[in-house]
Amino acid sequence: GSRILADYGVFIFDKLKLKKLFDDERAFENISSEFDVKLINYLYEYYLQNTAEQSELLFILKSTNFLLGEDNTLCTPEELFFPSSYKENNEFAEKAKLLHQDIYEPISSSPQIIEWLSLLGMEHLSDVTFIQNVICKTDYVTTENAIEVGKFLFKVNQRENIFDKISQYYLRCIPF
Repeated sequence: GSRILADYGVFIFDKLKLKKLFDDERAFENISSEFDVKLINYLYEYYLQNTAEQSELLFILKSTNFLLGEDNTLCTPEELFFPSSYKENNEFAEKAKLLHQDIYEPISSSPQIIEWLSLLGMEHLSDVTFIQNVICKTDYVTTENAIEVGKFLFKVNQRENIFDKISQYYLRCIPF
């Protein structure tokens, strides 16, 4: 049915056009938080309606800059954490990127959207997720902060075994 419509010039928005749209960096330049909330809701509904393509859509969206971070830059879901007080309470967490609060507030009332964003790679900020997604980045540990980071890792490991919770794939990136 849709192929016939396409032959007659009807525009059909599919996963390939979605990818092309997001590949154009100008498409979402200076996006507002209100528009980003609408975009998130639209993409979630699109995901739900296209059950045959859900895994491909997840793959595309995981690496797509469509979420506003707290610094008003577009980020992928895997680059962001859900807002929490963890960052304020942890001096090392300044490099952790949080989802913009003006986006989180309206979507936080929908557990389904929060779960969907988690499927896309966004996580709640904790000691373990902070170590895995921030400290294990190749440029986080420097000669200036190595001792303090080592103390932090030791302290966290005293509470919960980070070697059981974080894959060696991530831990091997810490240059100690």
